[in-house]
Amino acid sequence: MKIIMKDFGEFLGTNEDSFKIKKNGEILKEIPFENVNEIVIGMRNTVSVDALAWASLYNIDVVVTLHNGKPLAVLHSIKDMRNVKTRLNQFRAYESRKGLEIAKTILIQKIKNENNLLKHYNRKSYEQNPKLPNIEDIETVQGTRITEELRIKLHTLEEQFSKYLYGQMFPLLPKWLRVLKRVGRNAIEPYNNLLNLSYEILEWKILKACIKAKLELYLGFHHSVQSG
Repeated sequence: MKIIMKDFGEFLGTNEDSFKIKKNGEILKEIPFENVNEIVIGMRNTVSVDALAWASLYNIDVVVTLHNGKPLAVLHSIKDMRNVKTRLNQFRAYESRKGLEIAKTILIQKIKNENNLLKHYNRKSYEQNPKLPNIEDIETVQGTRITEELRIKLHTLEEQFSKYLYGQMFPLLPKWLRVLKRVGRNAIEPYNNLLNLSYEILEWKILKACIKAKLELYLGFHHSVQSG
């Protein structure tokens, strides 16, 4: 079960074995700790340290958001930082051929998932477009390690698939919501803004999963090692 604190003035506290949601001194709901897997707290709410502690003990995801739902921070246990060996191996892989293989695997799986999405909605799939590259073009990218040059090559291949994907999917939208192209930063169309917010919400779930897997969050293989 997910606890979402979105109404102004709500308070999240605890009793002996449950979370309790209160507003204006009145208890609105009580939920046993073991029934909760996620807590979302907005800026207009308050939460007790006891509630945060029990969430950590029960391994419950906690995210703090802006009033519009954009995630700002997540809570995780200090135990999540154990197993340094995993992160050391992650750094070693980045400097070896394995880093390139990981980057290629990520991209290939992404393309396969997108292709399945196109087929699900009866759109023209990737292999039906002869102008697109194919999986073999990605598999043949070789090197002793992942370099900026090879990363740009992979990104160029990915971009061709992404443009085609949006071109196939956007016409499925109703006319009043339809857009001509995907815009990330500084988007003004409602649908592009909705996609951007969705990616923001998805990001914290990915970060949480990486933390639980004992991975270094920002040492990626398919993207550059840079701020953000």
